[in-house]
Amino acid sequence: MSEMNEDPIPSPVEIDKLSANMRVTADALESAEMLVEFAIPQFGALDPAGIQTIDPELGALSDTATADVLKTVADELSDALWALRKAREHMVSVANRADRMYPKA
Repeated sequence: MSEMNEDPIPSPVEIDKLSANMRVTADALESAEMLVEFAIPQFGALDPAGIQTIDPELGALSDTATADVLKTVADELSDALWALRKAREHMVSVANRADRMYPKA
């Protein structure tokens, strides 16, 4: 019995679909930005005395250590927000360029 190649034949790239996908990706990154923007002040508003942080190696952390963890989380979210903004800017640029591409007649 001869074996047949089961690999599907790749479909041709459709520039309009590719362009739309880039736009959807840019929109999704913008949505992620908004969620992170909302989360940053929420973490800042948490009272360390009302939260118990458990470290797998150290056990329960003090209120001071929990406050440090909250500060670290807020800093990391700020870094993530910056990265999301940059990624969205790049995706918008890609989508704008792709919007100007058309299949040849």
